[in-house]
Amino acid sequence: GIQEQPNQGFVLEDVIFERANINLRVGDNHIQTQGEFGQTGDNLRVDAELPKLEHVWQKIGYAAQVKGDLQGSVREHSLNLNGYYQVADSQELGQAPIAFDIQGSGTAKDLLQIPFWRGSLDQLQVKHLDFALDSAGKMAAEVLLDNAIQWQVGEAEFRLKVPGDKVASIKHQGSSQSGAVLSSIGEVKQLAVSQKLMQLLNLPLDEQSRASKTKYDDVLYDIKWNLAQSPALKLQLELQRQGKRFLPINPDIPLDIKQLTVLLEQTEQSQLYRLKVQGEGEKSSVDVDLNMDASTSFLVQDGHADIQFSDDSSLRVQGNSSVLQDATALEAISRARTDKNAQAQRQSAEQTPASAQTLASG
Repeated sequence: GIQEQPNQGFVLEDVIFERANINLRVGDNHIQTQGEFGQTGDNLRVDAELPKLEHVWQKIGYAAQVKGDLQGSVREHSLNLNGYYQVADSQELGQAPIAFDIQGSGTAKDLLQIPFWRGSLDQLQVKHLDFALDSAGKMAAEVLLDNAIQWQVGEAEFRLKVPGDKVASIKHQGSSQSGAVLSSIGEVKQLAVSQKLMQLLNLPLDEQSRASKTKYDDVLYDIKWNLAQSPALKLQLELQRQGKRFLPINPDIPLDIKQLTVLLEQTEQSQLYRLKVQGEGEKSSVDVDLNMDASTSFLVQDGHADIQFSDDSSLRVQGNSSVLQDATALEAISRARTDKNAQAQRQSAEQTPASAQTLASG
């Protein structure tokens, strides 16, 4: 665990708030508290209605609501809070209200020196549009606010409902940070990618499919992540697909990749990264190895990308930044398709520089 620091001087966490009754209005916002806080058995009721957050503080969001109870003292406390937070006046993904319900408990000390908190999140529910996240048990956590922030979160399990009503399981094995050193390990099982999710994320779904409301089976993915930064970044993702399709879209992408590994590594020079992507299927394969410079406008410096599609067509790009920008190394080959549409697609791939640039940028 995190090493606690010795206590010195005045102890803020022992202060008792008797009759902490507040009734504050700022424009349309209303904040009200009632009760006591500071001793065992104390209960402080919180009721905050904030429909105009900008009247309280600029640029912190559009609206919020917090209701619930704080019990005990700063030293030993529990909480039960629910409400919502909204970034902007919109119902779009990422801006619509995020509803939450939190129950937990903890202890705190040395608030006037080097604040330390240890506790557990006993229940968490978060909802946003058609997404819903629920905890399946307690999650331990620690925070130490020193010159370099330190925190760690223990093992936990969650259920994630995604658009389409399929439920994935998330197993968080542990995350921590100590200054510039960061780590996180976990896995997601049975994550369903549905047409509804694709539309919500504005991912491609052709107009004919939208108009006909054709239903395609969900695609299920198992995902493992391993993130480390010390201080160079290293992120590894492992994906395993279940189902007949790569994505639930029409026209179908001719990839039958079952297993995919993504590795992103930061070099000793902080702006330089290496991206490796490798995947295999019955008839498809992906092999990408790129060196990237985050300080330049053209991200990719050199490398190669070799994609073999399940219809026997392939796409290959290899070279340095100047070659990739000129698209002189692009080779798109179709060996199995002989119809005119396939030939037109091949000719377009060979003649359009943007095709190479899109792949190289991604």
